[in-house]
Amino acid sequence: MIGGLLVLCDVTASLIILKLERAALGVAFLGMAAEAFLLAVIIGLAIGTGADIAKEGADVVLMRSDLMDVARAIELSRATIRNIKQDLFWALFYNGIGIPLAAGVFFPLTGWQLSPIFGAAAMSLSSVCVVTNALRLRTFKPKVAK
Repeated sequence: MIGGLLVLCDVTASLIILKLERAALGVAFLGMAAEAFLLAVIIGLAIGTGADIAKEGADVVLMRSDLMDVARAIELSRATIRNIKQDLFWALFYNGIGIPLAAGVFFPLTGWQLSPIFGAAAMSLSSVCVVTNALRLRTFKPKVAK
């Protein structure tokens, strides 16, 4: 196991792949027969120094030949999904309050109504917040040591 990722060679890979599909584990295949497995998995990762046919069958090609980059790529993808979920939560929360406020739904109860100018500024601020949250990924540091 390397960073929660099971690494298999050609000989044992075909015997174990069906068991791993049920367990939903990540698998890294090493060797010349890896391209056949890359086409069968949900997301295939290939290392840049590998065979050209393996690179063609992969969804993600890692440029360096460091196997730990596989674990780092998975960690980065999880951070990206977490970031997308945060953006969706705040957008739904923000729009859930902002749209009824701009439409005047709260006016009979509270007397609150949002001016169209402030509504436009609020929507622009929402976009700035989403972009700023996405830019936090530039400072991403993997927990897997280099």
